[in-house]
Amino acid sequence: MLTYAAFVGLCVLAVVILFLPGACVLSVFRVRPLALLGASPVLTVFMVTVATVLLERAGIAWSWGTASAALVLIMAVLLIGVLRRRRRGSAGTGARPEREPSDGPSEETPEGESSPRGESLGAFLGRLVIATAPVALLQGGLVLRIMGRTDAILQNHDVMFHLNLIEEIGATGDASVLTSSWAISGSAFYPSTFHALAALLLGLADVPTAFNAELLCLGAVLLPASLVLLTRAIGLRWWACSLAGLLGIATMWMPGFTFFYNGQAPAGLAAALIPGALAVLFDAARTVRPRTLVLLGGALSIGLAAAHPGGGQWLIVTACVLGT
Repeated sequence: MLTYAAFVGLCVLAVVILFLPGACVLSVFRVRPLALLGASPVLTVFMVTVATVLLERAGIAWSWGTASAALVLIMAVLLIGVLRRRRRGSAGTGARPEREPSDGPSEETPEGESSPRGESLGAFLGRLVIATAPVALLQGGLVLRIMGRTDAILQNHDVMFHLNLIEEIGATGDASVLTSSWAISGSAFYPSTFHALAALLLGLADVPTAFNAELLCLGAVLLPASLVLLTRAIGLRWWACSLAGLLGIATMWMPGFTFFYNGQAPAGLAAALIPGALAVLFDAARTVRPRTLVLLGGALSIGLAAAHPGGGQWLIVTACVLGT
């Protein structure tokens, strides 16, 4: 029982690692809760990809310390830029004072439920957790029941490659998409961001357990949460959003086949990020100009491509169809 409790804690830590860095950066720009939670995993994946490439070039190993230092550096640069922009605005003759947060009631829908645009971050996050929890518990419980052990592995070539790559990153500190897989496959490029995230768990678990914890983080938490965000962006109420997560795991193809049976970890990461990215686009389409929406779609495509090139390509094609 203690083993499963520790494994659940490891999965929660993987979720925090996936969401927190991107959320910290986006909070500087006062992004709305739905957009912040939908885009933060995409931004985290992009930042990890860039950081691992730059650290490898500088000869610095990828670890907890260097990952935290990279996030602190990014936050410091953003805060300096925001403070400078505010100072220039306050020094101008036509500067308007910054609007204080409203203490009044949030915006209401005709049915009496808070709209996606009027909810605070705390209330929105709480409702997201409640709507996602049934799916996460069901999916996680079923997968753990089938696995039997938290360190069980599938005898599959793809899975063994992923385990070896995580071990290689943990041993060498090289998590770059350009060089990390060279010793294993001889290739000059491989989307290794999934493995870089899993490698951060190695101080607390062995390689198979870290791999499984990262898979459950994506298949049992990220994907259902992204589906809930997407349906919320469309305008459905929270009880209907919770059903969307359940429908999302009803098919064996996603995430069952991709994550748990065929070991397509990087492609699965990109696929799990897509609904959240679409939620951000749907939410922004109501207010921003078309040019801004195109730039936002391009930025999200780059973030998805950092997880797997197919993810960015899929979003570009989908955005073109929706735009048409």
